[in-house]
Amino acid sequence: MQGTFAHETARYRCRFPSEDALANRIEHLLTVYVKEDAMVPRLDSWIAELFDEANLETTCEALAMIGEADDESEARAETARRKIADCDQRLAKYRQTLDAGADATVVAGWMRSRESASGLNRSSALLSPATD
Repeated sequence: MQGTFAHETARYRCRFPSEDALANRIEHLLTVYVKEDAMVPRLDSWIAELFDEANLETTCEALAMIGEADDESEARAETARRKIADCDQRLAKYRQTLDAGADATVVAGWMRSRESASGLNRSSALLSPATD
């Protein structure tokens, strides 16, 4: 989700790339906006409940388990990191091509495609801790 302002109101925007919907045969709205003031009070209540005295131990145990990545998660994260590096290399080449005088409209299309893929891979990589 991405924070944005529209009509002087804070909102969160969730974008679902159309190519993902087509590739996975999913019918999904491409963009959904949610007003911040409609969401934050509910989130605050939920978080407060997670950390109240009755739920604190269970919440802490769940948070501790999240940090323990399994081999499959690590493999997915590493694949995503490799794809990010590939996207970053391609974007750098596209910029060089643009600097060399290529048609800006064509290069912009390539870059949008790569930036979209890179963003999805960055999201996947964040789900597992890096192994350095």
